[in-house]
Amino acid sequence: MKTLLLGLALFIAPITSANAYVTVNPSSIEFGSVKIGSQSTQMFNINNFGNEDVQIFGCMVFGAFQCQLNCFGSLHRGQSCSGMIFFRPQSEQYEFESAMINTNEGSLNLSVHGSGFTRY
Repeated sequence: MKTLLLGLALFIAPITSANAYVTVNPSSIEFGSVKIGSQSTQMFNINNFGNEDVQIFGCMVFGAFQCQLNCFGSLHRGQSCSGMIFFRPQSEQYEFESAMINTNEGSLNLSVHGSGFTRY
């Protein structure tokens, strides 16, 4: 799922409430330079350190990035699940976006950035 976010720097913080403590690790992914027309993939984890289950609804990001989760539904207390960010640059420019992982406790933000290049 793709969503449009403006290139804003966001404060990365875990979701905390009375019974929830959910984090994303790492909180930032740097792809470096990726050849235009190719793809680079990086993994991340969502961790539930809280006392109750957390519902995972999905992941959204814009630009040349795509997000995929390997978990939906309940993330039980003490459990983790993984996701992937894909970077497919279409032009020679630096891209910075924020992937949002949506839960019933709020959104986790994961900053992603990289550059496209055409040199051989």
